[in-house]
Amino acid sequence: MKNLTNIFGIIAFVAVIGFTMTACDNSFKGDSVPTNGKLIITGLDYYKSDFVFAFGITESFSKSFLALNDFNMEKAQFKLERINSNGTVELNVWEIKNDIEIGYSGDDTVIFFVAVLGKQIISESHGDDFGDIFDDLINGNVTDLFEAIGIIDEVTFENGRTKGTFINIFDLF
Repeated sequence: MKNLTNIFGIIAFVAVIGFTMTACDNSFKGDSVPTNGKLIITGLDYYKSDFVFAFGITESFSKSFLALNDFNMEKAQFKLERINSNGTVELNVWEIKNDIEIGYSGDDTVIFFVAVLGKQIISESHGDDFGDIFDDLINGNVTDLFEAIGIIDEVTFENGRTKGTFINIFDLF
């Protein structure tokens, strides 16, 4: 069951990043909905100074979540958070409902799929389509974009806040 969950999670993760994936210029003005949601990720010591975002789902697939620094939906840009010198990062968390990001403050148990990148801003306007990114990911052709892909296995939020440890499943560096 856990392997099946991982496979579905990777597919869901790739689908979410599929429309956003190539580095853009550094002009960024966020327009995200305010959120109380926070995800602290530890265990990123090897990737200090890289950038992180995550996509989460509940085990029942009834809810999904986006965790990063900020986003601008009008420009289809996502700003990732830098991993600090302690190998940790704190991300803002939004719940996704009907393709709309809303602030989060709940108590769900979530599996997160985490991408470590060398770029801070990713954008649909400078990216590939979903099929190209999925093919590149499977064929290992995304090392210029991804540093690693991993999971955070079943963390439980309390009032929108949680902490988990990064488990590397694909080291692409």
